[in-house]
Amino acid sequence: MDTIKTYMDGLFLAIPETAESRQLKTDLLANMEDRYLELIEEGKSENEAVGTTISEFGSIDELLAELHVETKPKYEEEFLFGEPIDVIETQQYLEVRKRASLMIASGVGLIISGVAILILLGTLGIEMMGVFLLFLSIAIAVGLFITGGMTFSKINKEFDDRYISSETVDFVKQEKAKYQRSFALSLVLGIGLCILSFGPVIMFELFAPYGGNSGRGAAAMFFMIALGVTLIIYGGTIQGGFTKFLAERIFIADEDELGPQAKKQKNHSPAFSFIAGIYWPAATVVFFLWGFSGIAGGWATSWLTFVIASGVFNAIRGAFGVRD
Repeated sequence: MDTIKTYMDGLFLAIPETAESRQLKTDLLANMEDRYLELIEEGKSENEAVGTTISEFGSIDELLAELHVETKPKYEEEFLFGEPIDVIETQQYLEVRKRASLMIASGVGLIISGVAILILLGTLGIEMMGVFLLFLSIAIAVGLFITGGMTFSKINKEFDDRYISSETVDFVKQEKAKYQRSFALSLVLGIGLCILSFGPVIMFELFAPYGGNSGRGAAAMFFMIALGVTLIIYGGTIQGGFTKFLAERIFIADEDELGPQAKKQKNHSPAFSFIAGIYWPAATVVFFLWGFSGIAGGWATSWLTFVIASGVFNAIRGAFGVRD
């Protein structure tokens, strides 16, 4: 009996001690002892019983694989070369991503606000000032897009195709859990503002039966949309930073250009990449066409483009089996 226990202790020396592995060891030892006692009752000698029990037990590696217990994380065996992404680097990445996210979100908000200013000044008879401020807001937004985009690109390239250590995964999970409340708040406020943005249009129409204040209502609507979209983009982009570390164990900087290690681990769909590349620009074009055309309420309802487009895009992702 002591021989079986010693044998079992030796097998589990290479396996990390966790609650799962301890329970597994206890269960296996109990099963082996039961089998040993059965063989003794059948008239086998002690040595024969021990030998038969151990031989029937089989390979520890096969058993661990069957029970989904790994001696070490599978990716650590496959990616022993290169420097893994550690916790300190990850902290820096998340901070940089937060700053870049603010730039991108603010740029989008500025452009939409520029449209609101154009409409508002148009109602006051100073359209040229509105046009000037619109182009100024676009220029500033482009600067923010370029700066934020370059920031994203630089840090993503530093991390591209590198293994994400287990410690880093645990750290990101904790940071993501801390951020969930802020993320939910940004989504609720952002979506709420977009949904309620048609309110000013209705209110101005009710208080101005002859449509004298309809332009001001449209301007107020765009200001609300600007703030809402800014919150959604900012929160969503930060959330996306956590996803980059949790979706795969190899960091992927660009879904369209996977590194050699990422290709081994990810079922990549070129067709989905092509669709994703043109989908949202097309949705934006539809939004503006709908708004300027005046069809079905024009600007008062064209924001629904993004609500519908989001649902359709999620359906496309599911059809291609693409994960976050």
